[in-house]
Order: sequence, then structure tokens, then C-alpha cells
Amino acid sequence: MVIVSIYANKGGVGKTSMCYALAYTMSRKGYKVLYIDTDPQCNSFDIGRIVGREFEGKQRDFVDVLEGLPISNCIQMLDGSIDIVVNNRSLADITQRLNEESGGSYCDRYSESLNSVVGRYDAILIDCSPSMESIIPRYSVVRSDLVLIPFVPNDTIQLGSTVDTVRYCKDNNVNFGVVVNQYVDDKIQHHIISRLRDIVSVSPIATIPYCDHVISSGGNVFRRIDVGGVLPHILQLIPSYSEIGRDYNVNRGSGQKTQEQGWEIDSVEREISSEERYVGGEANEEFEDDFDIEEDDDLN
Repeated sequence: MVIVSIYANKGGVGKTSMCYALAYTMSRKGYKVLYIDTDPQCNSFDIGRIVGREFEGKQRDFVDVLEGLPISNCIQMLDGSIDIVVNNRSLADITQRLNEESGGSYCDRYSESLNSVVGRYDAILIDCSPSMESIIPRYSVVRSDLVLIPFVPNDTIQLGSTVDTVRYCKDNNVNFGVVVNQYVDDKIQHHIISRLRDIVSVSPIATIPYCDHVISSGGNVFRRIDVGGVLPHILQLIPSYSEIGRDYNVNRGSGQKTQEQGWEIDSVEREISSEERYVGGEANEEFEDDFDIEEDDDLN
């Protein structure tokens, strides 16, 4: 099982949309995923409404997990082979108490909950709150096998918050990767991405393209987000089915849906060598070259 946190020290960068898009894409490939919403904004409620599930006020949630309720009592079905633990807006009210008490007992319960679902899921995706001041996102980051940092390179504010997040991950020796979200391949974005590399010696591991039809269309827009460039960095961390007594050709997930019913049952399309893997801030040089641009005095 792999634990992946989607974390940024700034809101509005697409953490929730990336988290659900990854969960949905993985489920389409036969992986069993648990989505944990640890953000007091409770954006998972909106995800639930989009897929026809009403969560708000009707179930146990992440706050109950922190208070000691077994996580198995708080897991709901979200979409296909995706399960979810939603959050509660009251987490914002108890965050100060968590921080004042150093969050020890709460983190212990959180850790025990994660340990209790080992073997039930291929991946746990954690949607973190955009704050370095809270103990919960900090613990989620250090507990993760991989931290994905969404980065919308549109201005220096986005750059500054991403630099802070990268430095935090480096300081805690966390395996992480910066993912450029809403990528449009223009001169300004290239310049800001280049500045990120100059400041913290980090280049993105993948991009998620900006698409007008995704933003404006109805229905489940999150399913249309292209996370294909991000996915291999997660799949390479999941033990192969042969190592844990499974077979890639076995249909899995809620309802055991077959290929004819719309599920893609296949193996990982692309193997990533250890040299390509992004660890502790060392970027793939081939990808880094994509963002080499000339400095423009107008943008400095």
C-alpha cells in the first residue's frame, strides 16, 4: 500500500480536483483507493454531490477518527472502487487545540487508523489543508510515501508558497514531486517554473494541462482532468500484484466490473527506472530541459 498526500501551502491550486482525478483514474485501472479528506474546507462534500452522494451531516468523519473512532466506521463508498473518509468543518475549530497540545494523541490515532487499513487498499490519497501551521497536514506529509505539490505558475505568490512547501519537504526528507497544474505552456509560466528551479533546484515531475472544456462543462468534470503524467510516479511505489499474491488480470473493485462494463483492466503502461524517480528534490533531467528558457528582463 502506498500513502500519497496532495499538499500545498496555498489554497486554490487544485488539490482536491487532483486528488479525486487520481483516485478515479487509479480505480479505472483496477486499484482500490481510499480518499481521506483532512481539509476543514470539506471539498469532498462537493465531490460527493457530483457523483450523487450526499455526505454532509450524515456520517462519521475524519474528526471522529482523530477522536478515537475506528476508521472502518468512518469509511463511505464514493465512486466505484473509491472509498472515502470525509471531513467535518468542526476540524477548523479544534485545530488550535491540536496545535497547542502538539497533537500527539491525535496523530497517534491518525497513525493507528492508517495502519489498520494496510492490505485493504492499494493506495491512500490524502487531501491536505493548505497550512503549515496545523499539525495534521504536517503529520500527513511526513507519514506519506510520496507528496504531490500542485503548482499553478501564474504569479510570484504561487511561486513563493511552492518554494515554502518544497523546502518543508526537503527539511523533513520527504519523497516529493511538484506537479504543474493548469499548465498552458506560455512564456510567463515557463519563466516562473524556471525560477522555481533556480531557487530550490527543483523541476516539475509532470504537468496537468489547462482545458477550458473541463472548467466549463457540466457533469463530473474531475473525471476529465488528465493526470496521466502523474500516475506512474504513484504506481511505481505500489508493490506488484505478484508480490502480494494478486494478479493484474483479476478484475477488482466494487461490483467486480468487467472490461465490457467500462473498466480498464491492465498493467502499468510505463515502467519508471530508479534513475527517473523523483526523490528528495532531484528532478528528471530530461523533463527539466523542457523548461529551459531565456531570461526576459520584462519578467524579472
